[in-house]
Amino acid sequence: MPWRASLAEKIGAKPRALAWSETLQGMVVGLADSLAVAKGSADSHRWQVIGWHEIESGGWNGDDRQLVWVLNDGGRGQASLPTPGRFPEMFKERVSASIVLRQHVEIAETRNGVTISARRRLDGSEPELLWHCTPGKGTVMSDPAVVVATERALNHLRSQYDLPSL
Repeated sequence: MPWRASLAEKIGAKPRALAWSETLQGMVVGLADSLAVAKGSADSHRWQVIGWHEIESGGWNGDDRQLVWVLNDGGRGQASLPTPGRFPEMFKERVSASIVLRQHVEIAETRNGVTISARRRLDGSEPELLWHCTPGKGTVMSDPAVVVATERALNHLRSQYDLPSL
């Protein structure tokens, strides 16, 4: 498959694809540790590689045949999959596999609090856990009271879940 060579060049290793699908714009490849998204023709793919731990949320819309995702930094992506095969199931499984903890935290100064998540890189690299706080609708993360309450909740969860350094 012509895409394997260009993806190998991008990731610096032979790709072990769990699933792949052509898209209307190129293709998507699910690797054990990341989602590879290509734009362009089969002989000139331009790859974006996204760690599963970087995907805050996403999923498959079968009616529109769209795979969509939101990144931890707020970025968004989508791919139109005319023949999705098992790609949507693999996508869901890999994102879920990266989640160690996801907990909603009520904050008195807000209506919708924050969600704190701990994720792990599926390639086994450090750090052991990556922590991320997602504001609920209407929650302003720059509000000093929200910052203090979020840090308190985050520190409490980290003390329970972070593994000690060896």
